[in-house]
Amino acid sequence: MFQASTPSDSTQHQVRWTDEETRSPLQIIADLGVMDELDRPRQRNATIFTSITGALAELGINRTLLQVRDKFKKLKYLYLQERKRLQSCGQSSRSQFRFWEEMHRLMGDRPVAVASDHLLESSSSQTSCEIPAPSIQYGNCASHHLLF
Repeated sequence: MFQASTPSDSTQHQVRWTDEETRSPLQIIADLGVMDELDRPRQRNATIFTSITGALAELGINRTLLQVRDKFKKLKYLYLQERKRLQSCGQSSRSQFRFWEEMHRLMGDRPVAVASDHLLESSSSQTSCEIPAPSIQYGNCASHHLLF
């Protein structure tokens, strides 16, 4: 059945975040020490995201709970995707993901498979290294647009 969406529904997911606005909830998550709770599968996190949204509002960053949650989930997905790519390419590869350092501080010690393997299943073809033709130097990793 068709369900009409209100203008606020469609604009909530199209909000542009500056780099500072993106880094702020990551710092709040670190300060609150809630990464373990956010990393649990099927965890109800509304209370945590309400706290994060309130802390952001105190910094003058006005976002809804859904916007903050969606932003964090996207960053987590991109981080895990990039981390899996780097592991398959070798640690000498440098991440192109803009928020790598912040996300790695939050999630770095978590195994990729345990952290959210279900997030990566559909993107496994995007995270693999390309093996170049024999005439080109081996070991180059595929470069993906993970700058977000």
